Amino acid sequence: MSLKSIPISQDPTASQFSPERLAQSLRYERIPLERLVLPAMLFPRPEKTGTNNPDGPALAYPLVVAANANGSFTILDGCKRYVSLRRANASDCSCGILNGPVTDGQAGFVRIMLNSGRPLHISEQYHFFNWMVTSNPPWNPEEASKILRLPWKTITELKGLVGYPADVVTAVCTEKIHLQNSGDFSLLPEDARIRFLEFFEGLELSVQTQREFLQWLPEIAAQRNCSLQQIAALPECEVVRNDTKRNGPQKIQAIRSVFHSLRFPRFDADLRRWNGLWNKLNPNPAAINLVPDPFFEKDRLEIRVAVSDPKMAREIFGSLANISVDAWKNLMHPTERPAT
Repeated sequence: MSLKSIPISQDPTASQFSPERLAQSLRYERIPLERLVLPAMLFPRPEKTGTNNPDGPALAYPLVVAANANGSFTILDGCKRYVSLRRANASDCSCGILNGPVTDGQAGFVRIMLNSGRPLHISEQYHFFNWMVTSNPPWNPEEASKILRLPWKTITELKGLVGYPADVVTAVCTEKIHLQNSGDFSLLPEDARIRFLEFFEGLELSVQTQREFLQWLPEIAAQRNCSLQQIAALPECEVVRNDTKRNGPQKIQAIRSVFHSLRFPRFDADLRRWNGLWNKLNPNPAAINLVPDPFFEKDRLEIRVAVSDPKMAREIFGSLANISVDAWKNLMHPTERPAT
């Protein structure tokens, strides 16, 4: 069976296509690595992807390739294995060759179908989706969502990423910027994007924390009439970034505290005032933890108490009852002037 007998269409539910049927059409032989080429637009340059290269038994699996008119072969499945073999200085490898001739559109369709049954790395999601929506004629996003088995939210975010600058795409594909935050990242000037990535190199930011930083930093820069580079160079930021005693999560939390104080100076002052007041009033810091409403918006406080016996419980709650009503009001509303 040749590839021509496989219905290559833009119907993502083409029932006659399957990897099993495709395997029956392959002929196998060893091909020099110098005659193999990576598929255009359908595999990122090795240094641009965050995917791990396979090793061990996986390297023994044949590549699936399509013959080209010039004597070369385009890899349809096994790109990462090919990269690993090149790095290992291998001279050739076993390949399953599709009966041709094969058009670029057919080759791209086969590559995507062979890989869509497994979880796709973000770089693969982007390159596959970009190939599909820029083909002639293009696939519509709904078809791409079905083929790639990606939720519509991810497809929507990939649609935006296709139009962003190359450095934004690279940052997402190498997992330095979360796909969900690519829009906010693209709004920064290019030099600010470079500095952002440099400053957070080696720190694994959550989606939420990264989003906060991307939104706070431009606002801080506008308030202080300075650049993002100048903010990152502030002594309090540099001290945290260069601290060898803190681990990654501790550095992220410390940097967040610095940025938070710069972005919300009044709230930060209220929070420091609240902490100072509670530290003076807390009758047993080892056993009592008081948690205020996140923005002091509600008339309530959460009290967490650790006790080891009933006597200790009576003593702790008795000491809490001895705190004055005015002091409790000040804890609930530190933005107001403390009662005298």
